[in-house]
Amino acid sequence: MGAGARPAGAGRYPTVLVINEIFGVHEWIRDVCRRLAHLGYVAVAPAFFFRADREGKLPGMTNFADIIAIVNQASDAQVMGDVHATLQWLEAQPFVDKKRLAVTGFCWGGGKTWRSCETFADFKCGAAWYGPLKGDVINHAAELKAPVLGLYGGLDKGITEADVEAMRAALKAGGKTGSEIIVFPKAEHGFLADYRPSYNPEAGKDGWARMLAFFRAHGV
Repeated sequence: MGAGARPAGAGRYPTVLVINEIFGVHEWIRDVCRRLAHLGYVAVAPAFFFRADREGKLPGMTNFADIIAIVNQASDAQVMGDVHATLQWLEAQPFVDKKRLAVTGFCWGGGKTWRSCETFADFKCGAAWYGPLKGDVINHAAELKAPVLGLYGGLDKGITEADVEAMRAALKAGGKTGSEIIVFPKAEHGFLADYRPSYNPEAGKDGWARMLAFFRAHGV
């Protein structure tokens, strides 16, 4: 199942689509939605893996191979279709200001954040937390329809300095001057996730503040 949260008062609010890690929509993703709601945002986290995990077992799984087997069934085309469906739903809701939409995601979801902003003009901006910078993400960089703030860890073993520089070069070549990649030298992969050993309070707090400032700077 997906998750979501919104402010209690009536009215239309800026909205953030939250894209989960490989672990699905678990308690930390729900907490991210609640944090955003406390800040005045509607936050929605779709269940992108429900087709392969209809019983919702993924958040409790520990075998990495089994987890990846589920994640890999969610093709880019399917995920972008789900983002499109979520946007259609959001834009029909009386509590959503459809002119103020952003997207953020973590790990796997960070890559899909880049892809969402490359695919949909609905978003004003995105914030990609340590998302992969290969394949479709970099190949479609010139197609970005909204600026993205990339937040990465300098100690991330899965996303190298070369990957970051390649994405920066692709953005520059595509004329995407509004996007920016920030690298926190002492942070590992997953540095915002305060339930994981890789959590880095300093980098996490700084990155969260930068994300909110980026949203505000782009009208969300």
